Amino acid sequence: MSAAHLFLGLGSAAGFGPLIADISHWFQRRRGIAVALVASGNYLSGAMWSTALAGMLADSCWRSVYATLAVVTLLVVITLSVVLRRRISLSAQSSSAAMSAGDAARVGLTPRQLQWILGLDGIGSCVAMSMPQVHIVAYYVGLDL
Repeated sequence: MSAAHLFLGLGSAAGFGPLIADISHWFQRRRGIAVALVASGNYLSGAMWSTALAGMLADSCWRSVYATLAVVTLLVVITLSVVLRRRISLSAQSSSAAMSAGDAARVGLTPRQLQWILGLDGIGSCVAMSMPQVHIVAYYVGLDL
């Protein structure tokens, strides 16, 4: 079971970076808000799934909840990947690259320094927040109070 979770984590990590990079090219204005919404989507979905599947958890075991989540997630991801297949225009890509270059010049950090800072920030925030926020609703639903 631990190996399965390892592969799930690696798959999530491998998909998260490209997702954030891709979403940043889709928006010319309010790009930071778009990236923040995509990055915090797992917290929102954790709250929504727990509430939506509370009745199933009360009536059956956790395995059926996981199976339902797997099927629904697979269907939604495949459907959205077909819908969102459209490529970004070259003019939008070049405009986005020019804006990013201007922003990078104003920050005053090398790409390597920025990568280290973002990596340390990610580790610090993820370690502190990983389990409680994602699983607190499911924990309370399973408590038979």
